Amino acid sequence: MILFVCTGNTCRSPMAAVLAAKLLREAGVDCAVQSAGVYASPECNASAHAITAMREAGCDLLTHRSQRFTNELAAQAKIILTMTSAHQDAVLTMAPAAANKVFTLCEYAQAGTDVSDPFGGDLRVYQQCADQIERLLALSIGKMIQQI
Repeated sequence: MILFVCTGNTCRSPMAAVLAAKLLREAGVDCAVQSAGVYASPECNASAHAITAMREAGCDLLTHRSQRFTNELAAQAKIILTMTSAHQDAVLTMAPAAANKVFTLCEYAQAGTDVSDPFGGDLRVYQQCADQIERLLALSIGKMIQQI
């Protein structure tokens, strides 16, 4: 399983998860993909703009429900990709045994620093965030496939 992690699990990590799942399916790879938030409230919907941005990208977030990052999720994951270095630090604090499989998405893709947070922005901000995530995933999908 590949696990994407952000703060509240309503924007960035769910978008990354459905985009990665789409790329893996298109590559003919069967792999579970999940998302979680280090401070997520359980069972929240994805944000409306995230749902719209993903619909435009050919992905569905309508059934997404947020979940909090846990040690159990960390143990199940082969790769844990966080949206920022702060998320990475939080994951490592909560699940130090996962240190060898936790990376920021930018670090993993070897491009940029952090995925910008669209929370509170308009649809255009969410679309820009989705584009950033999609670019980073395109750069790293081959590496993911080799590691799962």
